[in-house]
Amino acid sequence: MRYDSPMSGWRLNLKDRLTIFIALVIFLCIIPFSIVSYLRASELLMRSLRENLTDTASSLAMSISAAEVRQVLAGDAQSQEYLALKRKLHSFTQMGDKKINQAYVLVMTPQKNVWKFVADSVLDDPKEMAVLGEEYDVSKFPEMQLAFAGPIADKRITADRWGRWLSGYAPVRDQSGIPVAVFGVDMKAADVEDLRRDTTRNTLLYILLGTLAALVLGRLGAYTVTGPILAVIRSVRELKANNYDSRIKIRRRDELGDLINAVNEMSDKLQEVDRIKTDFLSVVSHELYTPLTPIKMGIAQLKMVPGLTDDLKVIISTIDRQALHLQSMIDEVLDFSWLDVKDLKLNKEPINLAYVIDEVKEGAAVDLIRKSISCAVDVQPDLPTVLADRKRLQHVLKVLLDNAVKFSPEKTEISIKVNRTSEGIQVAVTDQGIGITQENIVKLFDRFYQAENHLTREHGGLGLGLAIAKRIVEAHGGRIWVESPGLGRGSRFIFTLPLA
Repeated sequence: MRYDSPMSGWRLNLKDRLTIFIALVIFLCIIPFSIVSYLRASELLMRSLRENLTDTASSLAMSISAAEVRQVLAGDAQSQEYLALKRKLHSFTQMGDKKINQAYVLVMTPQKNVWKFVADSVLDDPKEMAVLGEEYDVSKFPEMQLAFAGPIADKRITADRWGRWLSGYAPVRDQSGIPVAVFGVDMKAADVEDLRRDTTRNTLLYILLGTLAALVLGRLGAYTVTGPILAVIRSVRELKANNYDSRIKIRRRDELGDLINAVNEMSDKLQEVDRIKTDFLSVVSHELYTPLTPIKMGIAQLKMVPGLTDDLKVIISTIDRQALHLQSMIDEVLDFSWLDVKDLKLNKEPINLAYVIDEVKEGAAVDLIRKSISCAVDVQPDLPTVLADRKRLQHVLKVLLDNAVKFSPEKTEISIKVNRTSEGIQVAVTDQGIGITQENIVKLFDRFYQAENHLTREHGGLGLGLAIAKRIVEAHGGRIWVESPGLGRGSRFIFTLPLA
């Protein structure tokens, strides 16, 4: 069963829908986990960075003495003490993979929220350098003011004229432990955002991998459900095609397993019934031949009796015709017994189709004359021979010609055309008869099927002729089909045979 989506036009079968459903369930489980993991990773990242900056600030602040700070403040920007402190701070920014972008020392002033620079780590870029004694508004950095009590890092990224930073602070103490300045280290916000982007990329990668895993697991889960169902569908189609040897080899201990066992049991039963039916038909057909043979011999003897009246001749002729009809039906039943044989044995030989068609046409001459139907044969010149079973090929042509005569009105025309195509030799039998509806065309080659009303059975027959003809043609490696414009507009039966 397939589902036609009215919105998109996609055709989704049960397996596809189960795959999507299971994948969606798994995906909905993955997404909250991924979001929570991302938020936790981001929080841990910021916490780790802040802790790293505060730890770094604490350890480096101990390398700076209160005496150095006082000496720098007592001099100017050209003093050796100032330059030495700047070089020390610059060396701090080169500490391996700490990635410290700025280091600096500030001291408080009497003015609230105004501090001034002692030195920073910039050596050769005046634009980036803080001037000795330059005042700095620390109102946006309350953590800096708290640094006298102990190291603390900014809880958020803040900005100043030099850029956006994540900062860590620690006090610079004198020998008595009294803080005299604050040492700070900055990490560029761009570097933090790069780390965040890396975290985001990793989260998206995990979501993508989770989605792929969800699709794979969804497909596997869907197959677990639909695999047995599809196997049952295939088995039923095999049964419909009269292949009763088909068995489902899936083993399950659930309701689907019970269904599979039921289908296998049904196949066994149908195979047994089919064998009994074939044996029965074969026995009955042979048994019917036993009384039919003396009947036909008696008819032949009666025809030679002299002095028969016209009424007797008509009766004998009717009996003869009905005996032939009965023999034809018995032959069909016998043919039906081998209709399902997989390896149909054919006595192939090089065949000239023109001769075979003439023989079949001659056999149908009585019926053609009775209904005043003309039969035109058009065989393409210089056709190559085909390798076929002559008797079986005659049977196919006889079925098609008999049907054309049977379903054609009087004083019409039948044509038999033979030519060469890319598939080999093509034979087409065209009539001007009752025609076939499109809904009947697909069923016409089914056994026991007749396109006309099954209750009236006006034209007689068992409905096996075309099924047998199809079996013979396919056994030769060809194919057979029918074309018809519709009821009352005739039909055209076509079959092909491969070249010898």
